Amino acid sequence: MKKNVIAQKNQNINNQNQRWMAENNTLQDQMNDCAIKYNEIFDKMLKYNDWWYPEDYYNLEAVDRFIAIIRNNRADNVKDMVNLYKTDNYQETVIYNQDIMTKKMDIAIQQREEMRRAIANIHSNTEVKVYVKNK
Repeated sequence: MKKNVIAQKNQNINNQNQRWMAENNTLQDQMNDCAIKYNEIFDKMLKYNDWWYPEDYYNLEAVDRFIAIIRNNRADNVKDMVNLYKTDNYQETVIYNQDIMTKKMDIAIQQREEMRRAIANIHSNTEVKVYVKNK
């Protein structure tokens, strides 16, 4: 009886594994199709844009930022657009790092205040005896 139950469980597991493998194969095919389409679009973009668009900035984040820079009339040419993009990224990084440092300093100040309170509490709970020597 136990052998039949184990055999049935193993068969169920094998069936589920086969379904998952079939699904994985389908997903892999879809991923390959997407990669082919991506490469086709990328090749077209290079063909039409390589004369003016800087290749190092072929990513969605840069494209969005460049569009915003142009839409807001912040740059007159590609060189200014790239320099402004780099400057903006640098400033964002500096501000991010300053925010981290500020948070760390706030934590250090908080810990210092907690230590000060703990020391004051120890002093207030400790009886200090002063001995005066009579001459």
